[in-house]
Amino acid sequence: MSAKLKFLLPLLLCLIIFPAHTMIKTGFQAPVYDARGYIHQSEELNIFPKEIEAGNTIIFPPFYPGFLKFFSSNNSDLKEALNCYKLDGNNCNIKELWPVYTAQMLMLAVGIYLIFLGLYFLTGQYGLSLFAMILVLGFGKLNVYGTWLITEAMVFTFFFAFMAAYCYILTRDAKIWHYMLMGVAIAGAALTRPSYMYLIYALVPFLPFYMVAVRKLRPRDAIKNTAAFILSICIIIGPWILRNYYYYDFASVSVGYGSYILSERVAYNEMTWTEWAVSFIYWLPDFGDKLASALFSEEFYQRLNFESPTGFYLIGNTEFRNEIYSLASTEAERRAILLNDYIFQDLFKHIMVTFTMVCRGMWTGKYFGLVGFVFLVPGILILRHRVRVATLCAFAVPFYFMLGLNAFVSVSIPRYNMPMQMFYALFIAAVFYYAVSKKWRQSLTSGTQDH
Repeated sequence: MSAKLKFLLPLLLCLIIFPAHTMIKTGFQAPVYDARGYIHQSEELNIFPKEIEAGNTIIFPPFYPGFLKFFSSNNSDLKEALNCYKLDGNNCNIKELWPVYTAQMLMLAVGIYLIFLGLYFLTGQYGLSLFAMILVLGFGKLNVYGTWLITEAMVFTFFFAFMAAYCYILTRDAKIWHYMLMGVAIAGAALTRPSYMYLIYALVPFLPFYMVAVRKLRPRDAIKNTAAFILSICIIIGPWILRNYYYYDFASVSVGYGSYILSERVAYNEMTWTEWAVSFIYWLPDFGDKLASALFSEEFYQRLNFESPTGFYLIGNTEFRNEIYSLASTEAERRAILLNDYIFQDLFKHIMVTFTMVCRGMWTGKYFGLVGFVFLVPGILILRHRVRVATLCAFAVPFYFMLGLNAFVSVSIPRYNMPMQMFYALFIAAVFYYAVSKKWRQSLTSGTQDH
């Protein structure tokens, strides 16, 4: 098989299998809740607003609303369907959403291909990387996000593009433009979901450290490469931040969401230590709630239920949030109250609750995440002959940083952490591939680290 065909084949598989699998498994999904909110955002998006509202203005990231606006402005039937869902969602023609859903399915198909590409750059193993990609295609449960009117298809694809470039620079002699591509991809993710800005802040010191300590680059070269990474991010994100500063006096990607999301999360700090211990079982994927109900009295897990009227989630969304909003009129004041009066007052409790929130958010794809976690250590032991342990740890940094961040500031549901499918797939594939391939077992022991 020619080199070009070897890399074209996985892309074709993704472009054919993923949309077909999605339509069979989920079909078109009607916009509800957050999805209807994005329709509102697409209508309100104005790059150069004429009327400027100060104070409580919510600035949302532009890419996904702009994506919806682009399609609806060129398709009257789609625009009519979106308006219908925005108003009441009754008797709407869901079939007219096909341009958006088709684009999202193709995005995610490319994203899954980028998983293959990134893992190939990381390991140098074609068969292993292809098998990992097939695992995500078949069992990763990304299909639901192809036909759901939310940001996931876009932000996941940007993140997988970032990871492909990131894996390349972790293991190979990368050029300046590789760092710039990586910057463009993570900037795209940040303009889709602002939480990725914090990953950028973490990568700026981490990248030169890794390049000097592990890749043995000269400090001057490491700084130059990191500067190229930062420059590309500034080129993509800078105009939007300047626009927000000019019109709203906020030098940031978005404003207005912080206290809204944080109030949901802080409510969980009210759990008792018994509830905290039980939560590690209750939030296991699929069977955790049943196991907890068999082992413990209802009082120890009832408030962990998303739908419970006295549960932490609903209290955080209603009573607690209303209390915070009644105490302050601006976003900055509300955020300050949450940080100073609730988080920093008992930082130990907030951190400990963060650990159980991590365990809730990490089971992406349910059993896929559980198997991936179980195979993590054996997978590292197998792969260490081909990839340095330090490199595998660096590979894990973006995934676990975002997992920890989501657990610290949000309710940390698995949907937020679905990119961990790439992380889990590597170790699941390594264990199975090692078990069935004698030739690969031999190649591992004779291979060179970081190829």
